[in-house]
Amino acid sequence: MSTEIIVDPPFTQVTLEIVADADWTDSLPPLLLDGAPLDLADRILELYIRPTYDHTVLLKKLTSLGSAGIVVDDAAGGLASIYVERPVIVSDLPVGRWMQFLVLREPVDDPDDIDSFSFREIWRGALVVHPGRT
Repeated sequence: MSTEIIVDPPFTQVTLEIVADADWTDSLPPLLLDGAPLDLADRILELYIRPTYDHTVLLKKLTSLGSAGIVVDDAAGGLASIYVERPVIVSDLPVGRWMQFLVLREPVDDPDDIDSFSFREIWRGALVVHPGRT
């Protein structure tokens, strides 16, 4: 997919579909900014899954920080993928239709405040968890 997904509102709509009894492996579309790959070296991707966008319950959060579900495959090329093992899907993501949104967390360019980040929503849409065969 060659869609540029770093956008200002209205947000890009992305529907993700997975099966409850299988590993979740998906390559994300290249992350671009002004047509060029977005360098992910000092940035964090976070995928939030909730019953609805504004719900207070968080079903699952995937992140590129550590080994938490999002893998940066090529930081300079803006390439990342999702990898979540089947037992995590079974325990944390019930079969159904949920809402998800992907956020880019970037450090604020302020030498006096190294712990501040800005957040930019990249996309939002449904996450459909299909029952599978078990």
